[in-house]
Amino acid sequence: MSQAAPTLPPCVSCGGQQIGNLEVISQQAVGIHPIGRSLWKRPMSSLSAVVCLNCGLTSLFAGQLDAIREEVQKKPQDFLW
Repeated sequence: MSQAAPTLPPCVSCGGQQIGNLEVISQQAVGIHPIGRSLWKRPMSSLSAVVCLNCGLTSLFAGQLDAIREEVQKKPQDFLW
């Protein structure tokens, strides 16, 4: 017996259908970088996206939360506005 694929909740903006499992890629090192770190270094985390098929609202999600949490604990000043 096959299981149905999990569905995403409706878009918070318009209630439309959302799709996921989208990876944010580029020829450069795309991902999460703190301001104090060189952008040429490897990102702390990759990014994935969820997109609404109705209005186009796009949400980005970090893949490696543990690495981000660790970096924030080491240098919290790099993550303040």
